[in-house]
Amino acid sequence: MILGPTGHACHMTDGIWVLGAIGIVVLAVLVVLWLRAGRGRSGGPSVVEALAPPPFPGAEALPDESPRDEEFSDARPGPYPGSAWPGVDGSAPSDRFMVKAEMVPKRYHTPSSSGYRQAHADVWFRSPGDAEAAGFTQASPRG
Repeated sequence: MILGPTGHACHMTDGIWVLGAIGIVVLAVLVVLWLRAGRGRSGGPSVVEALAPPPFPGAEALPDESPRDEEFSDARPGPYPGSAWPGVDGSAPSDRFMVKAEMVPKRYHTPSSSGYRQAHADVWFRSPGDAEAAGFTQASPRG
């Protein structure tokens, strides 16, 4: 037993538990910040891409309803129909993708949404309809 600064008995394990809890919280915050900053793009899939749900069954067999022009062919197809992964810098993969979506929570932003400019896009959609079909809900629109 060790006496603390106030003369009361304290156990070594009390301090270890506190330091362990602080370490876990700090690690969790660093991981979230790392994901938000778009790290992990060293040629392979990022953590968000690796944890994304698989494409819908039969999605590859569906006919392409919109023609693929050169601009669209540069976009890496996303995990949902009508979606694409962001560019390396987080930007839209092409001018055809205007809807930003956050995978956690499943929320999307349109250019008229109040938080559109600040929103971090984990995935981009061509339209709000594509985002809603994938199970995303709209963030609060500009009032």
